[in-house]
Amino acid sequence: MFIFNIYNDCHHNDSLTITNNYLSAHPPTPLDTLLWLKDFNRHHPLWESPNNRHLNSSEDSVRPLLDLLHDYNLELALPLGIPTFETSTHKWTRPDNVWLSHHALNLII
Repeated sequence: MFIFNIYNDCHHNDSLTITNNYLSAHPPTPLDTLLWLKDFNRHHPLWESPNNRHLNSSEDSVRPLLDLLHDYNLELALPLGIPTFETSTHKWTRPDNVWLSHHALNLII
């Protein structure tokens, strides 16, 4: 199992580039499980609630993450509508996320 605790800066995708470089140098086999979690600082309709659509990241900033999720066959492990962060104005949002290899989704609740 590959577990990545990722902090993705609000202003760049360097951590995603580093993660991809590592996985390119150490490619997982089809039997390996990837688990990516923590603070991605990206908002998208796939995981952000409809009342926070104003937070959605630009296509340029979120596309690298979406591409990597597709490339490594990762699926959102947290269902839509579960917030992970309370702002200073007491509103809930979801910059933090958990993605897991498609074949392992049934291993968590």
